[in-house]
Formats: sequence, structure tokens, C-alpha cells
Amino acid sequence: MNDLQPKFTKTIIKGRQTAGNIASQLKRAVKESLAGAEVIKHNFKGRNNYNTCFNIWDYCRKNIKYKRESENLQTAKTLPRIFFDKYGDCKHYTTFCCTMLKALNIPCQMRLISQNFYNSDPTHIYCVAFVNGEEIILDPCIKTFNSEAQYKYKFNLNL
Repeated sequence: MNDLQPKFTKTIIKGRQTAGNIASQLKRAVKESLAGAEVIKHNFKGRNNYNTCFNIWDYCRKNIKYKRESENLQTAKTLPRIFFDKYGDCKHYTTFCCTMLKALNIPCQMRLISQNFYNSDPTHIYCVAFVNGEEIILDPCIKTFNSEAQYKYKFNLNL
């Protein structure tokens, strides 16, 4: 997987860095990452789509160290950059998972959530796959596969 070289270091999300700004940059990062995902997708293929989802989640948990970004300096990274850095936060995990799922033709979307009862502004994002009509949660920030953080508000973004 080291043969994927980053095209650039990272994209700083400009403007007010709202959830909408961040989401649009993550969608762009997924789109730009698909060619690289084609090269490595076979490494994640399981005996069925559920196992494939687990393999992707498990790789993130074991190989991409969680490193939170400040609220004022949010970035979007492409797949090659994530492999190169070996660290990221929930945005980068989401980019990785969604990119790999799309390359493997497994339907998915991004889910933004707010855990604040009084404020619907999202503070977390993760990937949701659809396998046999069921949602499969790929959130490497959570220690258990297919587990979802409690939330008060959610927003789903199709890719």
C-alpha cells in the first residue's frame, strides 16, 4: 500500500469551516481518491460485503492513528495522503471508508451527527454502508465494529 503517493499534502477547508463546507470537501476527496482505491481494493475484499466492511473498519482502527484537528483548522485528505500520514480524525476515517466502499461497489453515505440536544450543528462524521438492506456502521472512532455513537440529530449525505 506504500505505492500510493500523495498528490498534495492536504487541503485546508476555507471559509467558516461549517459542516457544509467540510462535507463538500470530503466528497471531493472521495472522488479524487477513487483511482488510488482501485489499485488496493482487493486487499480489503472479504468473503461477503459485511466482512469487507469489517476489513475496512479494522484497517483504520489498527493503522491510522486518531489525531484530532483544531476547530479552526480542519482539513480534507485524499486516500494517498491518509496512507502517507498514517493519522487522521473522523473526517479522514470517513474519506478512507467511503472511498474503499465505493471502489468495491458497496453503497454508502456519510453521516454527520450532533450529540448536543440544544444545537444541531454536527460535531462528528462517519461512514454508513448498506449491505442486504441493513445499515452497517463504519466508525473507527468507536472501538466496536458496526456500533454507532448516540446522537440527537443526524444528517445523511449521499456520495
